[in-house]
Amino acid sequence: MYTADTFNSVWSKSIRCYNDSIDQLSQMSDIDFDVCDDGTFIMNRPDAQPSSMSSSSLRQASSIIGVAAPVLEKTASLDPMLAREFINAHWQSRIQDKNFLVREVIGTTANDFYGADYAVRAMLSDRYHRIHNSQIVVMLDDYFKKHNGQPYEIMSCFVDAESLFLKIVFPENKIEVEKGDIVESGLLVKNSEIGTGSFKILPFFHRLVCTNGMVLPEFSENTLSRKHMGIKRHDLDSALDVNQTDLLQTFRDFMSVVDFETGKDQMLRASQITTGDNIIPLLQHFGVPKDDHSRIEDNYRADGLRTLWGVANAVTLAAETSNDYYSATGLEAIGGRMITDPSAERMASLTLLAA
Repeated sequence: MYTADTFNSVWSKSIRCYNDSIDQLSQMSDIDFDVCDDGTFIMNRPDAQPSSMSSSSLRQASSIIGVAAPVLEKTASLDPMLAREFINAHWQSRIQDKNFLVREVIGTTANDFYGADYAVRAMLSDRYHRIHNSQIVVMLDDYFKKHNGQPYEIMSCFVDAESLFLKIVFPENKIEVEKGDIVESGLLVKNSEIGTGSFKILPFFHRLVCTNGMVLPEFSENTLSRKHMGIKRHDLDSALDVNQTDLLQTFRDFMSVVDFETGKDQMLRASQITTGDNIIPLLQHFGVPKDDHSRIEDNYRADGLRTLWGVANAVTLAAETSNDYYSATGLEAIGGRMITDPSAERMASLTLLAA
């Protein structure tokens, strides 16, 4: 079962991560690497403490030099000295007059998330514009508590040194998909501070029968998405980053136009598409991890709904016993695609064939 956070803990972790963060524009020629005996990669820079590298920052460094991260990690596990020579030789061969935004955390945050006093969590382009997780938490608090009377509940949330997820529902905005099967509308808010994703807000639905959630796919008219990339920066002047006032106004504008009705219509339609016992073709078509198939089949049989809506909910219910929050949210997104993708009805017909 994955571990989620309370909103208060997300608030405190986001603020602490912001306070424990050090961002620096570093020239490529000023960076080199060490490798510890345990295979940990260390980044060295002038006027900075040697810092252990997270798996994400190592992937980004390996992408810069054109070497697969697993190759570096395997080499480091077998021969740390060889790995050190290998990464530095490739780095030196690629050196150019270029800056990288190196994002580091220190102190308590670094210890909690990476087990080190200093940790590099990202190596990003000098065109990267920051949207801090702490800004998003403050934005939501400002909007819902100070500028809007709409009742809301934080259903689930999670934050680490890399990503933020918040799942919010509006109890007064409901639909009955089938008799007694009530679904609440809401939002999924997510952000990455390490370059692995944009700041996004998407429609989210919460099924009251078994408390599982469903994330709808991204539609241009129904998704707030803001990329972190912009004009090249020559310093860390925050004027290039998103400010709190603009972020709040962007969210207000989105909330004034977001459409939950389309999602509700798609749920009702999915509840009318008949499915059979053999749901494996449907799971494979939508990329459900094979390890989750048996749990989903058990959920499907137990729920008793032989419809596309029933299959989608069997998938999202499996999220509740997923190993981590990332995997759980991924299953919720697959469930959402099942009720919105035009190919789902054709694939549903295959479930009626004998296993």
